Amino acid sequence: MSHVLILGGSGHLGAALRERARAKTQVTATYASRPVSGSLPFRFEDAETLPEAAVAIGSFPLARQLEGRLETEIDEAVRVYIDRCRGARIVQLSTDAVFSGTKGCYDENDPVDPTTAYGRAQAGVDAALLKHAPDCLIVRTSFIFGWAGKRFDKRLSPLVRDGMASLSKKWPANIYRGPTEVNFLAEGIWRAVERGSTGILNIAGPRLSIYDFFVKALLELGPYEIPAPYEEMNDSVARDTSLHAARMEGELDLKAKEVWEWYRLILQRRDAC
Repeated sequence: MSHVLILGGSGHLGAALRERARAKTQVTATYASRPVSGSLPFRFEDAETLPEAAVAIGSFPLARQLEGRLETEIDEAVRVYIDRCRGARIVQLSTDAVFSGTKGCYDENDPVDPTTAYGRAQAGVDAALLKHAPDCLIVRTSFIFGWAGKRFDKRLSPLVRDGMASLSKKWPANIYRGPTEVNFLAEGIWRAVERGSTGILNIAGPRLSIYDFFVKALLELGPYEIPAPYEEMNDSVARDTSLHAARMEGELDLKAKEVWEWYRLILQRRDAC
């Protein structure tokens, strides 16, 4: 693992991966629109030459760029992506959106049943990676949050910035995910790389309603007047796409419940800086 390429290295997860990079590992990051020191430009469907590396970590939402494509088009785009990685072992970010949410606590062997364009694209990406790069690792996660790269995630950032504007928000108490702290996720990815994990691997926090997530996250950030919970009535919104983390806990020595300990620790370090 002498050279690791972090594709999407200027993003939120990319920043956490760079901050947790292992000693004696050469890391090269790429960016799409926001360069960081020493980074190289990279866009998924362009033709930039990528440097040779032992591992290529795709920390960007690849499926977002393939929404609405035919299955054959997704398969070909992923095959070209693999070729561009020049023999590197691919570790690619995936999502719980590949599930309909009718069951909850999904494990790595559950069949996918996406109901959104994004979920269908992600399911196609995952299938193509497993087909064309059988030694790849697909990291399936959920509802990434936290502090990395000197910024909060897209959910907490506006609440921290605008303060009491949080009162205008609505958070459903009957929609469940597996909120995953971004540095916890980055650490899990590095451990999986070091241990040679392959196939599909869930790295996620405990099942929690979206309402309870925001209450829990904001509690650590100061006094906020929390809006009342509401019940989501739109049947098209996946009810429960939480992920079962037994493989993660056994293979990576990370416990799902530790997500919140990581969040508190990172906030303490942030406040001390």
